[in-house]
Amino acid sequence: MYYYLWSLIITLILFTVIQFIEKQKYEQNNVNYDLFTLNNLLIFVILYIIITIIFFFISTGSSNNLNKLQKGGVDGGDILKDYIDPNILHKVPDNINIGIDPGYDSN
Repeated sequence: MYYYLWSLIITLILFTVIQFIEKQKYEQNNVNYDLFTLNNLLIFVILYIIITIIFFFISTGSSNNLNKLQKGGVDGGDILKDYIDPNILHKVPDNINIGIDPGYDSN
């Protein structure tokens, strides 16, 4: 849950650095610089989303699951035990019917 806070802090730091560089470019050309624009808001939101996703994967340790998949290969039996629960499949009451029954003749 702390990854939201850390991603916000890192986003603020990166956004400040980016805006400082942009302001330097504008000052060299003697042009007025406005910090509160729609483009800057969009940059901040995109940075925050990307950094939040990165911190989520870092904090949840999902790289362990990736290592299981890489080590297990195609026949890794423990991978199926970890990710597929057959009890859930038994609880589905619907019949599986795809609409095509090749053995059935309507006449």
